[in-house]
Amino acid sequence: ALVPESGWDFSIYPNPAHDELLLGFGDHELRSIAICDLSGRHLQSWNNVTGPVVHLSVDHLSKGAYSVRVYNGTSSKTKKLIVH
Repeated sequence: ALVPESGWDFSIYPNPAHDELLLGFGDHELRSIAICDLSGRHLQSWNNVTGPVVHLSVDHLSKGAYSVRVYNGTSSKTKKLIVH
């Protein structure tokens, strides 16, 4: 039987962020990452990202609330991000 992939997660640090964002995964699987505004519009995306920790620059984003969406090929998770 196929086991649903519910065990993976990611962490965001620091949150609120200022100019750089760290995403922690704990493994080396390939993922896609997207930062969206609150209306769901993609502002920036990264494909084929791997590593237990990923550094992303967010210094181009205006102050406010965003969502970070991570897709691992079969499922996605979204977390809220504050930029200030």
